[in-house]
Amino acid sequence: MSQAARATTEVRVVAFCCENSACQAAEDGFRLGLTLPAEVRIVRVPCAGKVDELYVMRAFEEGADGVAVLACQTDACRYLRGNVRVQKRLRHVEGLLKEIGHSPGTIRYASLAPNMTIRLSDTLRAFIEDLKELGEGGR
Repeated sequence: MSQAARATTEVRVVAFCCENSACQAAEDGFRLGLTLPAEVRIVRVPCAGKVDELYVMRAFEEGADGVAVLACQTDACRYLRGNVRVQKRLRHVEGLLKEIGHSPGTIRYASLAPNMTIRLSDTLRAFIEDLKELGEGGR
Protein backbone atom coordinates (compact mmCIF):
# COMPACT_ATOMS: atom_id res chain seq x y z
CA MET A 1 0.00 0.00 0.00
CA SER A 2 1.36 3.41 -0.89
CA GLN A 3 1.99 6.05 1.74
CA ALA A 4 -0.76 8.19 0.27
CA ALA A 5 -3.24 5.33 0.53
CA ARG A 6 -2.10 4.52 4.08
CA ALA A 7 -2.47 8.17 5.08
CA THR A 8 -6.17 8.02 4.31
CA THR A 9 -6.75 4.93 6.42
CA GLU A 10 -6.99 4.97 10.14
CA VAL A 11 -4.33 3.41 12.28
CA ARG A 12 -4.98 1.89 15.67
CA VAL A 13 -3.04 3.03 18.70
CA VAL A 14 -3.21 1.63 22.20
CA ALA A 15 -2.07 4.23 24.74
CA PHE A 16 -1.19 3.01 28.22
CA CYS A 17 -1.70 6.12 30.35
CA CYS A 18 -0.57 6.68 33.91
CA GLU A 19 -3.57 7.66 36.01
CA ASN A 20 -1.44 10.23 37.84
CA SER A 21 -0.32 12.15 34.77
CA ALA A 22 -1.57 11.37 31.25
CA CYS A 23 -5.06 10.30 32.36
CA GLN A 24 -5.45 13.51 34.32
CA ALA A 25 -4.30 15.51 31.30
CA ALA A 26 -6.87 13.68 29.12
CA GLU A 27 -9.66 14.26 31.62
CA ASP A 28 -8.82 17.97 31.82
CA GLY A 29 -8.90 18.10 28.03
CA PHE A 30 -12.33 16.47 27.90
CA ARG A 31 -13.65 19.05 30.40
CA LEU A 32 -12.28 21.81 28.15
CA GLY A 33 -13.93 20.29 25.09
CA LEU A 34 -10.73 18.97 23.53
CA THR A 35 -10.77 15.56 21.93
CA LEU A 36 -8.11 12.96 21.47
CA PRO A 37 -7.65 11.31 18.10
CA ALA A 38 -10.33 8.71 17.40
CA GLU A 39 -7.62 6.18 16.50
CA VAL A 40 -6.44 6.02 20.13
CA ARG A 41 -7.69 3.56 22.71
CA ILE A 42 -6.71 4.69 26.21
CA VAL A 43 -5.81 2.03 28.77
CA ARG A 44 -5.64 3.50 32.25
CA VAL A 45 -2.86 2.08 34.42
CA PRO A 46 -2.06 2.95 38.05
CA CYS A 47 1.55 3.60 37.03
CA ALA A 48 3.32 3.32 33.69
CA GLY A 49 5.77 1.07 35.51
CA LYS A 50 2.98 -1.53 35.59
CA VAL A 51 3.01 -1.83 31.80
CA ASP A 52 4.56 -5.22 31.15
CA GLU A 53 6.21 -6.41 27.95
CA LEU A 54 3.36 -8.87 27.47
CA TYR A 55 0.76 -6.07 27.48
CA VAL A 56 2.62 -4.28 24.71
CA MET A 57 3.06 -7.44 22.66
CA ARG A 58 -0.61 -8.36 23.18
CA ALA A 59 -1.70 -4.95 21.87
CA PHE A 60 0.19 -5.61 18.64
CA GLU A 61 -1.13 -9.17 18.50
CA GLU A 62 -4.68 -7.82 18.72
CA GLY A 63 -4.18 -5.45 15.80
CA ALA A 64 -2.65 -2.25 17.13
CA ASP A 65 -0.45 -0.41 14.66
CA GLY A 66 1.32 1.37 17.50
CA VAL A 67 1.60 1.41 21.27
CA ALA A 68 2.17 4.56 23.30
CA VAL A 69 3.13 4.63 26.96
CA LEU A 70 2.47 7.98 28.58
CA ALA A 71 4.07 8.31 31.99
CA CYS A 72 4.91 10.84 34.67
CA GLN A 73 7.82 13.15 34.23
CA THR A 74 11.23 12.15 35.57
CA ASP A 75 11.41 12.51 39.35
CA ALA A 76 7.63 13.04 39.53
CA CYS A 77 6.53 9.39 39.60
CA ARG A 78 4.28 8.68 42.56
CA TYR A 79 5.74 5.17 42.64
CA LEU A 80 9.33 6.47 42.56
CA ARG A 81 10.76 5.01 39.36
CA GLY A 82 7.92 3.44 37.40
CA ASN A 83 8.61 5.69 34.44
CA VAL A 84 12.25 4.57 34.36
CA ARG A 85 11.35 0.88 34.61
CA VAL A 86 8.88 1.05 31.74
CA GLN A 87 11.43 2.69 29.45
CA LYS A 88 13.76 -0.29 29.96
CA ARG A 89 10.89 -2.67 29.21
CA LEU A 90 9.99 -0.79 26.04
CA ARG A 91 13.58 -1.01 24.79
CA HIS A 92 13.42 -4.76 25.36
CA VAL A 93 10.13 -5.03 23.45
CA GLU A 94 11.56 -2.97 20.58
CA GLY A 95 14.42 -5.47 20.37
CA LEU A 96 12.00 -8.40 20.30
CA LEU A 97 9.90 -6.75 17.61
CA LYS A 98 12.99 -6.05 15.53
CA GLU A 99 13.98 -9.73 15.74
CA ILE A 100 10.65 -10.77 14.22
CA GLY A 101 10.85 -8.19 11.44
CA HIS A 102 8.50 -5.59 12.87
CA SER A 103 9.17 -2.02 11.71
CA PRO A 104 10.85 0.27 14.24
CA GLY A 105 8.94 3.32 15.36
CA THR A 106 5.74 1.60 16.42
CA ILE A 107 6.32 2.22 20.13
CA ARG A 108 6.25 5.72 21.59
CA TYR A 109 7.13 6.81 25.12
CA ALA A 110 6.40 10.26 26.48
CA SER A 111 6.51 11.77 29.93
CA LEU A 112 3.81 14.24 30.86
CA ALA A 113 2.63 16.28 33.79
CA PRO A 114 -1.07 16.20 34.68
CA ASN A 115 -1.54 19.71 33.25
CA MET A 116 -0.03 18.93 29.81
CA THR A 117 -3.28 18.40 27.96
CA ILE A 118 -2.12 19.97 24.70
CA ARG A 119 1.18 18.06 24.75
CA LEU A 120 -0.76 14.80 25.27
CA SER A 121 -2.89 15.48 22.22
CA ASP A 122 0.07 16.66 20.13
CA THR A 123 2.14 13.59 21.09
CA LEU A 124 -0.62 11.20 20.06
CA ARG A 125 -1.38 13.03 16.81
CA ALA A 126 2.30 13.08 15.85
CA PHE A 127 2.59 9.36 16.64
CA ILE A 128 -0.42 8.61 14.43
CA GLU A 129 1.12 10.57 11.56
CA ASP A 130 4.43 8.74 12.01
CA LEU A 131 2.61 5.39 11.92
CA LYS A 132 0.79 6.38 8.73
CA GLU A 133 4.16 7.17 7.14
CA LEU A 134 5.45 3.71 8.06
CA GLY A 135 2.74 2.13 5.94
CA GLU A 136 1.64 -1.46 6.05
CA GLY A 137 5.13 -2.73 6.90
CA GLY A 138 4.75 -1.52 10.48
CA ARG A 139 2.75 -4.51 11.53
